[in-house]
Order: sequence, then C-alpha cells, then structure tokens
Amino acid sequence: MRRGRWRPRKFKLGVGLDHDNSIDAYAYDAALIGVVEDGRIVGYNLTAGGGFGMTHNKPDTIARVASVVGFVEPRHAVEAMRAVVSVYRDHGNRESRRHARLKYLLEDWGVEKFRSAVSERLDAPLGPAGETGALRQLDHLGRHDQGDGRVFVGVWVPNGRIKDTDEAGYASALRQIAAELAPRFILTPMQSVILADLTPEQADEAERILTEHGVVLASSLSQVRRYSLACPALPTCGLALAESERIQPALIDELEQTFEDLEIDDVPITVRMTGCPNGCARPYNADIGLVGRRPGVYHVFVGGGLSGDRLADLFEADVAIGDLIPTLRPLLERYRSERDAGEPLGDFYRRVIAVDRPTRTLITGKEEPTAERYGLRVLS
Repeated sequence: MRRGRWRPRKFKLGVGLDHDNSIDAYAYDAALIGVVEDGRIVGYNLTAGGGFGMTHNKPDTIARVASVVGFVEPRHAVEAMRAVVSVYRDHGNRESRRHARLKYLLEDWGVEKFRSAVSERLDAPLGPAGETGALRQLDHLGRHDQGDGRVFVGVWVPNGRIKDTDEAGYASALRQIAAELAPRFILTPMQSVILADLTPEQADEAERILTEHGVVLASSLSQVRRYSLACPALPTCGLALAESERIQPALIDELEQTFEDLEIDDVPITVRMTGCPNGCARPYNADIGLVGRRPGVYHVFVGGGLSGDRLADLFEADVAIGDLIPTLRPLLERYRSERDAGEPLGDFYRRVIAVDRPTRTLITGKEEPTAERYGLRVLS
C-alpha cells in the first residue's frame, strides 16, 4: 500500500434498488443496486467511480457518474464491495489530494481493467450486469403502505432544514408528532423526513398536525418545488463561493411561477443548487443545476434528470442571480412547444436540443457552454 501525506478523502458506499434510485447511487464511489425479480433481490449490479466534487476552471478535475462494473449474487455482495475498496487502496492516486478519488482510477484504467482487478479478488468473478427497469429517484413523499399493515408518511422539508418559520412550524409539528404518535423517523437523501410505522388512523392524525402547523403536504407541492435541493453554502460552509440554501426558496418561487405561466408544470423536474463546484446537492445530474461561481453568480447546467445516471451540460456560465430565469426561458419556451407528453426537461434537452452530443457520464471543471451553440443565448 502506497501512502501519501494528504488527509484521507471520503469514500461513499450505497445500497439501492433497480426501480428506486432514492439514494442517487450513481453519485457514489461504489454502490450495490439490487436487481429485483418476482419481488425478491436476485443479486446486485455493482457500480464504481461516481463522485461530483470538482474545481472551477480546472479541466483535470471531473464530476462523474459511476460505471456498472458487473453483477454479484447476494452472498458475495459484501465481498465485492471489499474488493472495490481494496483495489482503490492499492492503486488509487496518492500524489494529489485533488485526484484521490476512485473516479480518477476508473477514468485512468477504464471499466474493463477495473472489473478484471476486482474479479481477481473475488471467489466468484463478476458476471454481466443484470437487467433492470428504468431508474428513478423516488422521494417517497405522501402516504404509502409499508406492506406490513402499517403506513408511512413522507414529509417534504425545505432543503432539509427543520425549523419553525413564519410560514410553517416544521419543528413544532414534528415535535408534537413524536410526542403523541412515536413514529420511526427516517431522513432521506432528498432532504425529507419519513414518519414510519404508523397505523392508518395515526397517519390521519399526523397529516392533521402537519396541516395545523402550516406544513405543506405532498399533494399540494408543485413539481418544481417537490424535487428541489440546495446545499447549506453560506454562512455555514467554508468552501462556499455563493449563496444556496438561503436564496433558493425565492428562486423556486420564480421558477414555479414561470413553469405555471408556460403551462409546463405537470412533469417532475429536479432543480438543485450549490454554493460551490463540489456538488453536495448533486446539481450535475439534475434537470437544472445551479453551481456557485462567486457571490451572486452561478453556472447553469441542464440535461440530467430523475434517473440520476447521466450528467448535465454546462448550459450557460457566470450568470447573475437575477438573470437565471431569463437565461433559462428560451429553453423552457422550446420545451413547451416541442416536448412529448410527460417528457421531463432533461430528456427533452437530450432528445431535441443536444442531439449532436453523447449522453454525458463525465464533465470537467472547464466546460464550454451550450446555450449559444444551440441558439438559446439571450444575454451578451
């Protein structure tokens, strides 16, 4: 094992299902995606090499969605994960902290060489990837049957910040629910809260308490707001270059109104915002991603979606906060006129606008904007 002087980097591991990408598995260093047949997991597709942290204007830094390395039976799943970690341990970059992530090893070696190295460390070599349905990031908001006679209620929380505001008493509502109903609380990667193990009657009472405190139930959320995410950014994060969490609600208000005015508010859309390029709110695989460049200025990315398995293009660079909606409007107007029924924005962008570009699985810290290329630039 080669050792360097830099501090260890995080290494993200995840487990999900082939029909429910709630964890955003392709953003992880390594993940197991359960392949389900007839209601049971028959094995896992092993993915490796995801990660979104990069640096502005550094073309040798990348955001990357993970590659499917192969298929393992359930009894070999932990062994396969251990093999992935050990290959990275033995061959990962130890000279540059910036490149000390598994994604750079995947890019350097290619998937086939990495698969071979992992297989050599397993008692049962990796098989071909299992067949799966279309991935989708389910948010599990609203009321759902748990399958055991009980139900759970998914509660949308603005950017994951549980607090009382002038509009809604999130903290007070959840405190009362905890005291009176004692549900199991589950925090989700979509920044929401699940109230689990409730009887139907308790779910009714939980929804009554939420409504009484002004908390918006899932059925009343717009598609833009429901799937929005933001990182904390300023003043909490020392890496932040621009605002995110504190200004995103007002931006969502504007986007919500724009989508309503254009009558395109009927399809789920992911809008994610970060204060720096490290991608903590996963902007690079969203329909619309906004990434802080400096105070009040953002890169605008377009072309991801709820599947989570592709990356967006840099649509426009260095856009002032007040120009974000005007920058997107020409694209949204074309989306209104030319989309297929039920087609998400990111899918439309790939099908109609960026037809000359391959599906993105990797982007760098220095990309060329596409708005002008496709005749969609409105600002000089």
